[in-house]
Amino acid sequence: LGFTARAFNGSVPGPTLVARRGDTVRITLVNSLEGGDDDGGGAPVRNEMHGANYTALHVHGWHVDPTGDGDNVFAAVAPGHKRTYVYHLGADHPSGTFWYHAHYHGSGALQVSGGASGALIVEDESDELAAYRDVLLLMTPVAVGVGGDAQYDEDHGNVEVLERMSGGKLDVGVSVKTTGGGNSFVLVNGLVEPLLQLKKHEYVRLRMINAGAGPFLFVREKSSTVCTLLLLATDGVYVDAPLPLRRVVLQPGARADVLLTCAASATFVSRSDGAASAYVPTADVVADGTQLFSVVVTDDDVRGGAATKAATAVPPRPAYMTSLLAADATSTTALSMDGRDMTISSVPYQGNTSQPLVSATLGDVVEVELSTTDSQNHPFHLHTHHMQVVSFAGATGEASADLGGAGVAAGVWKDTVPTESSEPTVVRFAPQHYAGATLAHCHTIAHSDAGMLGVVSIARGDGAAAPAPPPP
Repeated sequence: LGFTARAFNGSVPGPTLVARRGDTVRITLVNSLEGGDDDGGGAPVRNEMHGANYTALHVHGWHVDPTGDGDNVFAAVAPGHKRTYVYHLGADHPSGTFWYHAHYHGSGALQVSGGASGALIVEDESDELAAYRDVLLLMTPVAVGVGGDAQYDEDHGNVEVLERMSGGKLDVGVSVKTTGGGNSFVLVNGLVEPLLQLKKHEYVRLRMINAGAGPFLFVREKSSTVCTLLLLATDGVYVDAPLPLRRVVLQPGARADVLLTCAASATFVSRSDGAASAYVPTADVVADGTQLFSVVVTDDDVRGGAATKAATAVPPRPAYMTSLLAADATSTTALSMDGRDMTISSVPYQGNTSQPLVSATLGDVVEVELSTTDSQNHPFHLHTHHMQVVSFAGATGEASADLGGAGVAAGVWKDTVPTESSEPTVVRFAPQHYAGATLAHCHTIAHSDAGMLGVVSIARGDGAAAPAPPPP
């Protein structure tokens, strides 16, 4: 598979960035794209695809200041311009797997589907998992061709359709040379169907990222059951203890840290086996059977430092991520997402002057009931703050082998959660450290570009609202 797209540092994915707690990270984003495309100038806000060559940067999952020079996605970087972002990672920031991606309102789906993303790793400082070899699997669903199938439209990262819808002038030039047929692909670290070499009995730590603009991934073995999967963390936050999985379910934007060992070679695909239908409609999932990667197991001697035993414990979560399940909520807000008019609670996005979807004060315990009013599962992403799942689809029990069928269960911490129409997804978050305006939106990014996003406003606690971000 080949095509031309907008990318960071000329590669898909962009460079992996590694930091530690307490670090200050500076990233200068230079927009070297050509000017002259249709950007709209930012005001009034345009809830449609546009500005193909305008961009912005979002550090997805990092708990950092969303204002000023921080993770401020309200500020655009126009062609020929640059912006330096400064992120201060707290001493208690979660260690784990995060990612960065393009986030200009209007061209997000286009640029992310083309591969404008990369991994962010906050290193562990403990020894619990140090023995395991790290393997990054940054997965970007891409569709090509023009047809009537919903699984090949703009919601599924169709780079040709998105270029046209965004008013871009890039010659995408898609070429398909694989023999598998179809027009649904998942790039894994920029490659189609790469190979992962594993020693027999070796455990490796997979850092999985669904870096796509839309569809869910259901990661599992194609036919055999020769591999063991143990979940360590979701969205960069450790679970209570390693959890056996039958498959790994990744909402758009979600991550999973997983220990993998295989007794023999195996192929991994995205396949829901129909089990997703109760929570995730087929139209919201990568086409069943789409190949992801293969594991080749060798008979090499593993005594040379390879880890041959599964972890029985994981590092602790940050102190500020104390369970909120038994806490008294300061407020409860119901939000509904509608893919027919692309709104949240019937309110279209109006930029940083929007009426906030949620207003809170630092230290509050905020409960949000998330639902959909159409037939789609809209993954809800909150910038800056992680959310703890209280219930999904009415279930409040412990995590099961497939995390409730959609990648979530009560008690886990997420920055992106699924929603569905039969029962609200109930989450809680307690804003810490950072006041100001941040964003929440559907992470089917074509929906966000069309207006399914809004502002979350956090006050400082002295009664005065935090300052608004600068205009785009």
